[in-house]
Amino acid sequence: MWWLCFWDFSFTFFTIAVLDLVAIAKLLYICNMMKRFTILLLLAATFVAMTSAPVIRTGRLRPRLGDSISQPPSKPQKLYSDNTLIIHYNGKKGKKSLLKAVKSYGATVTYEYKNFNSISIILPSGADVHKAKAHFEKVKGVLQVNYDRIMRLM
Repeated sequence: MWWLCFWDFSFTFFTIAVLDLVAIAKLLYICNMMKRFTILLLLAATFVAMTSAPVIRTGRLRPRLGDSISQPPSKPQKLYSDNTLIIHYNGKKGKKSLLKAVKSYGATVTYEYKNFNSISIILPSGADVHKAKAHFEKVKGVLQVNYDRIMRLM
């Protein structure tokens, strides 16, 4: 009969332990749901703040186009440099003839792009960039001649 008492005690202890685990699981579930609710609430608040910012700032539902873009410059801006060209050539043979043509034209090499088989040159003062582009396009081994474009961030 002593073993029956032991079984009853162990069964009660086991029952209490299982009930505690169930209570802990319920608490974890509730905490997880609260976390999800908190995350959803924060996302909703962020969405409301982002969509209502133009209304708060300007008092209008939609901002004007000029609100986010700076005013255009009063005089036209240059699209490319007046004295610089970027020339792409074909291998070593193209480089030799190109460097010879650059020297004979009176221009100077400012940068050599080793990964692209290209060079950047500055034309002599007074040289027309369009005529120079046409001249270097005729050089043997030259693949392409580009203007040195000027990009501006607004």
